[in-house]
Amino acid sequence: MSTELFSDSHCHFGDEPLRSSAEDVYRRALENGVRRFMIPEVHPSDERFIEGFASTHEGVFRAFGIHPWAASEWDGKEFSPSSVSRSVKAIGECGLDRLHTSDFELETRLFEAQIALAESLHLPLLVHSLRANNEVMRVLKRHHARGVIHGFSGSFEEAMAFISLGFFLGAGGVITYQRAQKTRRTFARIPLGSILLETDSPAMPLSGFQGEANMPERVPIVAKCLAELRGISVQEVSDATERNFSFLFLSGEGS
Repeated sequence: MSTELFSDSHCHFGDEPLRSSAEDVYRRALENGVRRFMIPEVHPSDERFIEGFASTHEGVFRAFGIHPWAASEWDGKEFSPSSVSRSVKAIGECGLDRLHTSDFELETRLFEAQIALAESLHLPLLVHSLRANNEVMRVLKRHHARGVIHGFSGSFEEAMAFISLGFFLGAGGVITYQRAQKTRRTFARIPLGSILLETDSPAMPLSGFQGEANMPERVPIVAKCLAELRGISVQEVSDATERNFSFLFLSGEGS
């Protein structure tokens, strides 16, 4: 009997249109076998909604952080570990972005501050890296952090370099596109024990859903695509990625 279950390691319930229909989005995901969700913060103002949603819905976990797109909202101060709720399971979404933002020095300082927070709390990072893999890697090499490079899109060599630093890689909508051959080849080759599934909802629409808001209920489609790329069953993908999610975010709490 199939026991395929899935976790969305990166979905933005705090963003529209998910936020205003969060109950329906959550229900549909559960109906499709998605049982756990990691919700990163983008703006400091996201904290109250995400904390409330996570505290009242089974399998929903939250991350504390500021997205590089929102770097200008940071007050420039170091983050105090005492200000982070015990319910937080990760730090992020944090990282570097060469495409959408212009103050790269500010981004880098914010990224470093959030890495320091993660290290002090022994929490994993949810890392955003857009056209900045080399810069992100240089920053991470200066620290002893762990986490996931979300929405990874890069070469096999880049992937293995991140994995050697102790990072998982997030497989999302990109691998569902035939044209994304480099990324598809990468996820076909890297260790299955280093992969997490994600949607980045409502962003990163899957192939066949262009122009629509992405939804956590589509994680099984990503899993099926990954299984096809690797020549294995969806059950094997489910088993491995569920173990990976538990290990990274819930170490010691079981699955």
